[in-house]
Amino acid sequence: MQSLAKVLKQATLNLPIVVKPVSQGSTIGVTIVRRGSQWKEALALAHRYDPEAMVENYIPGHEATVSILGTAAEGPNVLPAIEIVAPAGVDDIISLVNELRLETRVTAADGWTFEFEAARRTLLVQMQAQTLHGFGLGDHPAATCAAGALVQYLRDTQKADLAHVREIAFRSGADCMVIGPHRSSA
Repeated sequence: MQSLAKVLKQATLNLPIVVKPVSQGSTIGVTIVRRGSQWKEALALAHRYDPEAMVENYIPGHEATVSILGTAAEGPNVLPAIEIVAPAGVDDIISLVNELRLETRVTAADGWTFEFEAARRTLLVQMQAQTLHGFGLGDHPAATCAAGALVQYLRDTQKADLAHVREIAFRSGADCMVIGPHRSSA
């Protein structure tokens, strides 16, 4: 097991950090490490769900995760979720959730909210921006569609000002450090 100090130095992170299993979504196996004494227990919890764990900066606030269920090249990747917001009429998502016996709520949203231009406009207005490139979404149309649809869904259901939602970020595997038994340390 790598020491916390070595991981923090390699990943150029400072406490608090988030430790979580690589293959999980939602909050399964996730720990916010605020003190060095929590490191071993956090890593053990993450490794209960996956042999590889990842560490990343802790960002305070509510995190909304929008998952894309795979690509043509990778095939489907089903992540646990508390709620899936999908375009109305997408029955294969409901079938997939039922087949996998996931305890997940599937909410139908208007299909137009997932259309690229509508989603892009929703995000630009919400973020008070001229472009989405600064948020890392410029080259990720599927992520733009998912994020824009989620923001529109929140607007429609929360019936409250979303002024506190001013940041959005595209995350990839390069945004974290993976720790596992098959990884060599530098």
